[in-house]
Amino acid sequence: MANPKAQTRMHLLEIPLSRFQLLVPSATVAEVVTMSPLTRIPSVPPWVVGVLGWRGRAVPVISFEALLMSATPEPAARTKMVVFYPLPGRSDSEFFAMLSIREPQPRVIVDADDVIPNPAGAVESPYVASTVKIGDSTLLIPDFAALKAAFYS
Repeated sequence: MANPKAQTRMHLLEIPLSRFQLLVPSATVAEVVTMSPLTRIPSVPPWVVGVLGWRGRAVPVISFEALLMSATPEPAARTKMVVFYPLPGRSDSEFFAMLSIREPQPRVIVDADDVIPNPAGAVESPYVASTVKIGDSTLLIPDFAALKAAFYS
């Protein structure tokens, strides 16, 4: 009797941006919060949009789109901030957040064969580890090592 093909269940989160959607492991996200006023920081790259007061911490908020295109979309009524756990090798208190145009959505992938890597029109950027196609959706997987280098260089 042949063994059925082993399946790995991946719990992911789709983060909608104005021109793209990101795909990240759910375990990397601490919380999704409603957009609130941010404190501006002088002399930072344009992709750092400010600092969020979150659970008694000052959390830097970035625009992934500004990293890719040098333009930060204006926040709207449905804008959310996705708070991420600290990147590997950083202090336990070094959370960061990313703008999302609306509430991120969970996605569970059971069969890796459903994921098409590097489809036509894949985004080339040092901050994108891969572009994938799942069904009709094209999603970007951020390169967390590149983000870490950009944040702490």
